[in-house]
Amino acid sequence: GLPLLAYAVKLSADILVGHLRKHLTTEPCYIGVGQDGLFPISAATLQFATRDGGALQRQHSGGVMKTAESYDFFFDSTKGIDTTITFAVIDTGVDRNNPDLKPRMHSTLGYDFVDNDRDAMDQDWHGTFAAGMIAAVRDNDYGGYGVMSAFAKIVSVRACTETRGCVGSAIVNSINYATQNNIDVMSMSFAGVGSYPPLESAISNAATRGRAMVFAAGNENADAGQYFPARYGHKYATTVTVGAIDSVTRAKSSFSNFSSVAVSITAPGSNSICSTMPTSYTTNHDLVGCSAGTSFSTPEVAGALGLILAIYRSSGDNISASQAKTILLRHVPRDPALANAVEHGRYLDLLALARGIAADRPATLPALPRITTQPTSIDVNASTTSLTRSLAHSADPRATNV
Repeated sequence: GLPLLAYAVKLSADILVGHLRKHLTTEPCYIGVGQDGLFPISAATLQFATRDGGALQRQHSGGVMKTAESYDFFFDSTKGIDTTITFAVIDTGVDRNNPDLKPRMHSTLGYDFVDNDRDAMDQDWHGTFAAGMIAAVRDNDYGGYGVMSAFAKIVSVRACTETRGCVGSAIVNSINYATQNNIDVMSMSFAGVGSYPPLESAISNAATRGRAMVFAAGNENADAGQYFPARYGHKYATTVTVGAIDSVTRAKSSFSNFSSVAVSITAPGSNSICSTMPTSYTTNHDLVGCSAGTSFSTPEVAGALGLILAIYRSSGDNISASQAKTILLRHVPRDPALANAVEHGRYLDLLALARGIAADRPATLPALPRITTQPTSIDVNASTTSLTRSLAHSADPRATNV
């Protein structure tokens, strides 16, 4: 069909959005209109860590998510993943020169809808960090590694500025771009209060076309159902909203938005969440940063959906995004203590997911390996130094990147 485009236009002070909407409703190509703007982002604290720091080891081994323990199942040399999955990271851009991400960057796709050009490089660090959570390379003696550390391709789609304010029309165009280019999974780590009709139209169109989308719940310790796009996670068969939990204790992260309806699943978002940083951060030799937020729980779940799509497709079953969501939510564990924070108390455990998938399809999928990885008990503070960056606030408080 015809491409869907969002246009940002400046109106004189005496023209209201409602008046414009009234006059456009009879136009055959009209979908919706809403107040555009720069969605602000609050200050964030970073810790810089070395690649051998305890934070990185604990993040993947023996913690809640069990990335390391599930690796041999998903990437078994004979029956494991051999199909590439594409991920659109809709964010501040992605640093394609980071050694942990460079092999995972898509060679042709990517776009900057803020500056309207094809150079979707990260102007901050947020998008590079999120991309690393999905696809950073494993065992390359550099940095950390992602949930889907092989057979993943990252498409950088820039919708947020260098101060991590996300432009409404750019977000809409980013979703439309990923939809039209058949991207398998979109990861969106931003949240705003209120509603933005053009965004819902883009999400609805993407869901209709079978695209998987993963949204951040938000960081205000509030009802996620009051935030967008978080409120849409339970509305469509291909969308998921993610809350944050402590990477070790599994308790709800104090800042995470919550809902037993709007939030589909939780994933580690606090207690030393570490990932890739842009190469411009030359003060940190290993380009590894540690931070917190539902922003970083979100790409973990995006990576998990990618693992599901890839392991089934590699065995000859071309499952849909909606089927992948069903498999994810059916097989992850549930904790009654999280029942008020997330639907059915779900949290991401990749080993439990692997076991569930193996039970579903024992003939075509690899056997589960023996688990030999032991939890680490390294002092994560011994290898980190703190850096606080104050980021600009916009006068418009409607939305925040998380």
